[in-house]
Amino acid sequence: MKFRAAVVALALFAVASCGENTAPKVAVALRVLSPSRISDTIQATFTDPVTVQVMDAQGHGVAGGVAFFIVSPPESLSQYPIVYFGGSAQTPDANQYQAYADQQGMVRVFLRNGAKAGAFRVEIRVGPAADSVVVTIRPGAPVVVTLAPKDTAVYVAASYELTPHLYDRVGNLTPDPVSFTARRATVASSDSNLVHAHATGRAYIVVTSGAARDSAAVSVVPQGRILAFTHRIGSGEIAKFVLFDLDGSNYRVVDTTSFAFNNRGQYFYPDGQSVVFHDVCRPGVLCLFTMTILGVRDTLVTPTDTILQATTPQPSRDGAWVYFTAVTGYEQEEIWRVSGTGTGATRISPVSTTNEWWASPSPSPDGSQLAVLFASQTGAGLGVMTVATGQIQPIDPGARAALRWSPVADEIAYFGDGGLRVIRADGLLVLGPIATPVDVGWDGSDGQIDWSGDGKWLIACITGAFSGARHLTLIDRLTGELLPLAFTARDNLCGATWQP
Repeated sequence: MKFRAAVVALALFAVASCGENTAPKVAVALRVLSPSRISDTIQATFTDPVTVQVMDAQGHGVAGGVAFFIVSPPESLSQYPIVYFGGSAQTPDANQYQAYADQQGMVRVFLRNGAKAGAFRVEIRVGPAADSVVVTIRPGAPVVVTLAPKDTAVYVAASYELTPHLYDRVGNLTPDPVSFTARRATVASSDSNLVHAHATGRAYIVVTSGAARDSAAVSVVPQGRILAFTHRIGSGEIAKFVLFDLDGSNYRVVDTTSFAFNNRGQYFYPDGQSVVFHDVCRPGVLCLFTMTILGVRDTLVTPTDTILQATTPQPSRDGAWVYFTAVTGYEQEEIWRVSGTGTGATRISPVSTTNEWWASPSPSPDGSQLAVLFASQTGAGLGVMTVATGQIQPIDPGARAALRWSPVADEIAYFGDGGLRVIRADGLLVLGPIATPVDVGWDGSDGQIDWSGDGKWLIACITGAFSGARHLTLIDRLTGELLPLAFTARDNLCGATWQP
């Protein structure tokens, strides 16, 4: 880079240079022979030096005069030195520098930009007097682009702003333009950085600038409201119920008093104003409770001489009954039901004996049958039990957990071999098995499954990259497509029920 000469006179501190028969020359002025402003990209070396002349009062050069070059702000404000100094273009290796004038009083110093972009002042100082050169360091070409939000959920017909940030190779923000491209534009399209949702599904917006490229995901979700529970491991040991809309709006904590284990097994009553769930009622014992969406709790079932613990409750579709698992002894579980007000507890299944049990009931839409997990002398897995007789018809020996009968159809969702499945009561598999993305998995231990009121969608829990990490995902009943709800990872939400 070439510099045009410019002259700036300054008062300087004294640097003595003696002649044999003359008065000593005293440095009282200097001239900066360079532009007052120079500019180039990060880590660029200027090909011509900054040239300074140290002079006496008569304007003669002072040999041996010292000029100090100092960067403002100091290096401590940056991860890297802002400007380097040196005696030649090949050796600009110091962050602060002092140079001595030659016989003509000339000081020449090469500059090289550091890695931090911005405008910085290089002071040239002799004693109390100083002048400066402004060095503007421009960012390099963008090599990385980040997007916010990286993953979000919106309703059909909604729009949101996607904000890109471009960085050069050392992390400076760059002002370069970007281009937006939609993948699955029928689901969501982009108009510059404004994303528009058109239909339910999963879509991606790809953003590019030069060699930089990244994508953001969006789940376009159906209308719905969810009550979910925090998986406390990985959440600071905080357990809470959270109520929210499927696009992440109206997000509020309902209750923080529950703390047992990592699930509650909560499901809504038909009125959508309260849920039934299990929780610790005394050390090591689970009971059944109800809670309104305002967080008001009440007890439904407590231990008796017969029912030692009560777990996994699900209301009938008319709200008249709550079916649940009753622990009646060591490795003994039975299906019981109680009225919606907590009266009339009645056993539905046969009496459990060692190695023969029935658990996790989910009532059919008309209430005449239950999907249950069972183990007996003749088999185990998922079965359909007739409420009136307690008789059971096995339908899938590979079932593992989280049974939930559709509110409008003869279909049962559950976790089984290979992933999430939907099966009819006659044993016909109608969806699945649906696996999860690599490195994560369905939470068949602490998670649960629920249906939307129209039977078109499911919601379930997926594990994350570390212990306790969880988030919720919608599943399209027709296609099996997964629509992750990324915002639910913030509180490690897992067990979820869909508000009617």
